[in-house]
Amino acid sequence: MKKLRLLFATGCCLIFAIGVIKCVTFKSGAPSVPMVLSPSSTPLVITEISGKKYHLLLDLGAYDQLVLNQEILGQSEKEAYGETHWMDFKGNRYKSNKYLLPQIKIGGVRFVDVFVKEDSEAYRKSVTLWTDPDDDPIRWGNIGRAFLRRMNCLLMDFPKLKMYFNQPLTDLQQEGYQIDNFVSLPVEITRNGIILEFETDIGPKKFILDTGSTITLVKAPLIENRACSSEDHGILYFTTSKFAIGGKDFGNMRLHQFESFSDSWDVDGVLGMDFLKNHVIIIDFRSKVVYID
Repeated sequence: MKKLRLLFATGCCLIFAIGVIKCVTFKSGAPSVPMVLSPSSTPLVITEISGKKYHLLLDLGAYDQLVLNQEILGQSEKEAYGETHWMDFKGNRYKSNKYLLPQIKIGGVRFVDVFVKEDSEAYRKSVTLWTDPDDDPIRWGNIGRAFLRRMNCLLMDFPKLKMYFNQPLTDLQQEGYQIDNFVSLPVEITRNGIILEFETDIGPKKFILDTGSTITLVKAPLIENRACSSEDHGILYFTTSKFAIGGKDFGNMRLHQFESFSDSWDVDGVLGMDFLKNHVIIIDFRSKVVYID
């Protein structure tokens, strides 16, 4: 059985940090970077920190630049940078230590002055729907949206498990991506996340794009009077026959019920890896445009 994680929640949080965020630096036109899928079908990328390599979750649902567990932080060169305070989508509040890493490497490219938040076990338990006790790999940490948006243009090819960053669209076309055939649409990119609006059987609904969530979720009241089914782990879902955006209908899609969304949340749900893993996604952070194949 797969672990179902809701690691999108920091993307929906209020975060209060001490310190000034510095920009990362990188080379233009980096080669492709391989990804692997975790047991919960979320993407992992090899990241080098202080000479050691770790598989970190590529988490567009999380706001922070980087989140690392205590073991990695204890072995890493770093500078203390105060504390960060945040609140999850249920209204629970957390506090963690914050540090500045002199550099990290992804795909051989060096990024300098990267802020990192110490992982919170209490937070992870709060945002995990269900866990198979026989399938609990060590979680080293995640790479969040505040870091990824500094790559300007990010391509994630989930079927082929590779990504490109900081390459113009013309170069990506030379890599074989027929971008003219992609669905292209302007999006909202807020502190809460990257918001996409899909047409469904229950009307137009706004979703946060979240590579840290195994499944696609909607607020429970939206489907409570619909004919729902249940998966093995007990999570109810409604199958919409229409799941369309930018003039393209992607067909049947399971919308899983989630009870704990805060009333302050201004979206209807989360677009998870059960959809994303079948597609190539390009995010042009600078132009605020998303492309879906």
